[in-house]
Formats: sequence, structure tokens, C-alpha cells
Amino acid sequence: MFPLYPPDDPYLFQITLLSWSLSVRWYGALSIDGALLAAMLAAHREARRGFDPDHVWNLLTLGMILGTVGARLCT
Repeated sequence: MFPLYPPDDPYLFQITLLSWSLSVRWYGALSIDGALLAAMLAAHREARRGFDPDHVWNLLTLGMILGTVGARLCT
């Protein structure tokens, strides 16, 4: 059974190789998961309506890049 409270550690995982490290936080992983789920649902709806679902994925890529840059500029 999975616990229903947030984890104590803010990192989902950390990888350290020599002097290089990669840290993935929970909020980042959940944000990406939410964006991908929303894009999959939107692409499915666009395909049903007869539009090109690739436009959804292009907008997701652009939105994630611009959102990341904008968030970094504001902090």
C-alpha cells in the first residue's frame, strides 16, 4: 500500500558521476507528467475532430521551453 502523504525528500532521484550531478525533484517530474497527459488528451481530441495532432506536441514543446525560461527570469 502506498502512503498518502508527501515524501520527506524533495528529490525523486539523484545521480552523481565524478563532479557532475543530476537531481530530479518531485514537483518537476509531476509537472512534466501533467503536461504530457494533457497533451495526449488534447492530441486525441484534435485527431477525432480532424485536425493535425502534431500541432499540440509542437505547442507543448514551445510552451515548456518558454515557461522554463520565463520562470528562471522571474526568480
